Amino acid sequence: MTRPTKSLVLLGVKLLVAAGLVVLVANSKQMANIDWEELSARLAHWPYLLVALAMVCLVPFIGAVRWSILLRCQGFELRFSKALHLNLVGTFFNCVGFGYVGGDLVKAYYVARAQRKGHRARAVYTVLFDRTIGLFSLFLLGSAVMSANIVEVWSEQPLRITSNVMTGAVIVAAVWFYFLKPESDVEGAAGESLLRRLLHAVRIHRTKYRALAAAVLLSIAAHAAVIGALFFLGRFLGMAEISLYRFVFYAIAGLTVSMFGPLMGVGFGQIAFAHLLEREWPGSGYRLGAFLATLYQATVLSSNLLLGLPAFLTLRAEIAEVRAEMLEEQATAGAAETEPQMNADER
Repeated sequence: MTRPTKSLVLLGVKLLVAAGLVVLVANSKQMANIDWEELSARLAHWPYLLVALAMVCLVPFIGAVRWSILLRCQGFELRFSKALHLNLVGTFFNCVGFGYVGGDLVKAYYVARAQRKGHRARAVYTVLFDRTIGLFSLFLLGSAVMSANIVEVWSEQPLRITSNVMTGAVIVAAVWFYFLKPESDVEGAAGESLLRRLLHAVRIHRTKYRALAAAVLLSIAAHAAVIGALFFLGRFLGMAEISLYRFVFYAIAGLTVSMFGPLMGVGFGQIAFAHLLEREWPGSGYRLGAFLATLYQATVLSSNLLLGLPAFLTLRAEIAEVRAEMLEEQATAGAAETEPQMNADER
């Protein structure tokens, strides 16, 4: 089976899984009695949609600034415009990748191609570390919000467990990083194994506390924008008043589940948010959660296509030019090596 065929088969499987999960939610008892007139009346609150879309569109720009900082820490000179370009390409591939990590793989591929041999692992590492910083910041934000409401959180077991897991993960990661041996040699470990090179790259950030703090703060801002987008979409759908810490809990839990689902978490997101909000509002939360996940995914998809598709089409042209230049260089180098050999044979 050829690679294009495998890709099409995998895409087909993803579509079937997503469609099956959506059908499962649509045919559930909780979705049977939908008041479509009330739902259509919510269109009068369209400004909430615009605010949510603006927040979603803001996330790739924040991510590009964060990634630029991490790249500079590793000794890579990449213009912000190029970092933004690759980040937008990543957002586009989130539409067809596995959950929200498909775009990271594409970013890693393109940024590695732009580096010379021996330095590609460090370039790929910046994407992995960028994702790790994002996850750490998400847990840090959730832990901070829940700790500010510790009395209410401690009284409910699901909230208490979630808060403890996030707080524990933040503490363990921070302690491990603090006691990790620092490293200032950016060019080191080039000939070592991939794992050793990645650890070497991690150690470099032990000497870059300001840059690391800036990356964490930018990640928190990006997550706040995502959670804000979910909140305004919920208000558009008529969501009742809810405390901040509870909404943050539902948003983080739902987004984490969606992250590992196929095709932007379609299906996984509907099930996660439906059951989470049903817990908050029995009888009506299931429908609200399913619609909220669907509307959020539609908003993200619109943003990704609006911003990411033009960036990807432009990048394809650039990659084609780079490939042509590389082939030309290889042909020139091959001819240069062959000519001395022919002269030696003649002698």
